Amino acid sequence: MSAYRVFTRRSWSGSKREGFRPAPCPPGNTVAVVDTIQEARDMCAQGAGNIARASGKEYRHLTMREFEVSA
Repeated sequence: MSAYRVFTRRSWSGSKREGFRPAPCPPGNTVAVVDTIQEARDMCAQGAGNIARASGKEYRHLTMREFEVSA
């Protein structure tokens, strides 16, 4: 059975000169570890950056929630 690690990260890092890219996620940003993919998706949908992005608003300064399969 798989577990899913839900974590936060800044949406973008970089500068106009260097170019912007998705910000890396340090391992300490774990929000929760859940058992099902649906729970992980629901937790991600509650993130401030995820809500702003889904509604078409600016989200570069907000943290995003994502998930990955945990070992």
